[in-house]
Formats: sequence, C-alpha cells, structure tokens
Amino acid sequence: MEMDRRGAVPWGAAMPSLRRVAVTLLLVPVVCAPLAVVTTILCAPFWEWFEAATAIQSYGHHGPAEWCYLVTFAALVAAGCALAFMAGRRPAPPA
Repeated sequence: MEMDRRGAVPWGAAMPSLRRVAVTLLLVPVVCAPLAVVTTILCAPFWEWFEAATAIQSYGHHGPAEWCYLVTFAALVAAGCALAFMAGRRPAPPA
C-alpha cells in the first residue's frame, strides 16, 4: 500500500473492490442456504433441548420450526461473510 507524504494511507487503497463485495454478499447466502437446512436438522437435539428449557415452540412433529431455520441461516451467513472478508484482507507489510 502506498502512503502519502504524511504517512497516511489513501482512502481507496484499503477498501475492497465493489465487485468483490457484491459477489461475496450474493454468493455466501446461496452457499449457506442448503447448509442451513442440513445443519438445522442435524441440530434437532439442540432444538428439542431449547424448547424444553425455554418453552418456546422450536421443535414439533415435523421437525424444527421455521424460525430455527432462519436463525441457523443467519448465523451461517454472518460467519461466512466474516470469513470471506477476513480471507480477502492482505497482511500488512513489515515495518
């Protein structure tokens, strides 16, 4: 990264490209959607425990409630975006 004469990094130098951000924000949810369904079903014992502990309807005769899928999907998307953006960061050059 280049610095100006004051030693500051120019505004656009540290920002990821708009195309990379857009692709990440579109691709991560698409990849996480099927993973969220599988993860929610595999976590059925957790949802049963959660229902017993909180009395919030989360697991019924036909599997986890809809909000369980949404919570799992949101958690996976947040983790996926965080990982994608952390992987895209370049390490700082040694001083």
